[in-house]
Amino acid sequence: MRSHTTRAALRIFMTAAALCCLASAEGQDLTQDDISFEGLENLAFEKPVWTNGGIGQGHPELLTDGNTESDPYLGGPTRVGIDFEEVVLINGVHIWHFWLTNPIYEGNIVALSETLHFDDLLDGDKDRLNEIEGITTVFNTDAGDETYPETEAGKKIVFDPIETQYLHAWLGRNNVNQFSHWVEIQAFYNPALLSVDPEGKAAAVWGALKAR
Repeated sequence: MRSHTTRAALRIFMTAAALCCLASAEGQDLTQDDISFEGLENLAFEKPVWTNGGIGQGHPELLTDGNTESDPYLGGPTRVGIDFEEVVLINGVHIWHFWLTNPIYEGNIVALSETLHFDDLLDGDKDRLNEIEGITTVFNTDAGDETYPETEAGKKIVFDPIETQYLHAWLGRNNVNQFSHWVEIQAFYNPALLSVDPEGKAAAVWGALKAR
């Protein structure tokens, strides 16, 4: 009985620890290698895609088809959006732009909203997102986040869980030419998980926020 009580207490303690890790993960200096979305549902898969027009190559559905190869890609639009078709909870976005020649893009922004539709925003609104009620910016190279060379690994963005129906993204020119090129956008929610290995050692597993 005493052993059972001890194990139960340990499980409670480790569950609390796992939840604490999840809550504080955004404030930690996680590298891209620390973050894994493996095994989690991609909530953006085959969801409707909106664009602000100017399509010169490809079609919008490429952004949510699950293919992260550099070609085919959607070329031209400077703003795109994904409609999850219902309110979902997410705390991670994985995004790819054209990466074959490792370009570096300007104006790379990702934001989320629960009720603010794509048509509620103008293209120039990207410069005042902090003034617009109902939208939460999770990544913005125009406001302090670092630009980066695109690779086949994409860019993983993690943040505190947000209830959202719409994902908004902007992209400007790159260091090679004036065009924007989109490949894939994925979205995930990671619950805090608790596991015990075969040797009986309890371990907090962050799932999407820490590689297993």
